[in-house]
Amino acid sequence: NLTMDKAESLMQEHPKDALALLDSLKKHPMASKAENARLALLYSMALDKNYIDVTDDSLICIAENWYSKKTGTREKFLSLYYKRVVNKNAKKYPEAITAFSRAQKLENEIGDSYLLGQLYNQMGYIYMKHYNHIKSLDAFSKAHYLYEISRKENHKNYMLMNIAGSYWNMGDYANSEKYYRKAIKKKKK
Repeated sequence: NLTMDKAESLMQEHPKDALALLDSLKKHPMASKAENARLALLYSMALDKNYIDVTDDSLICIAENWYSKKTGTREKFLSLYYKRVVNKNAKKYPEAITAFSRAQKLENEIGDSYLLGQLYNQMGYIYMKHYNHIKSLDAFSKAHYLYEISRKENHKNYMLMNIAGSYWNMGDYANSEKYYRKAIKKKKK
């Protein structure tokens, strides 16, 4: 548990170090199903944070199955979120949207603007892949707002680019240019 705590604390700023710690744990059997589920969740997170696209959901399913029966809303949300990431990587978009919808139901309970921003960003991406530009624009706009609340300036700027792209795909070139200009202006600051 101490090693998993350390890996979790390193996850955002030093994902390579977190992955290395978790790799060292994979060599040893976990004492309980709870520890196994936590390791599966943290390992899935670390892989994603290190840009390692996993397409097999067997690992994250361990976490999802465990946390779906538990009251820990944050872990339940994260297991659904990373299940969606794996499904998106595997180009299983309907399954990814289903996992999103299940995670979205926890929106009011989760209370973490950054995580919710991540969720809406990914939803926007999947809607964009399915040429549903109105839903894509809505999801990217929500992500932008949530990143603003969580003070994630780079993420917020990236959402401006996605919003501009959504407008472009809808043929609204004036709004597209407006949001591209906003993004470029903020990037120069």
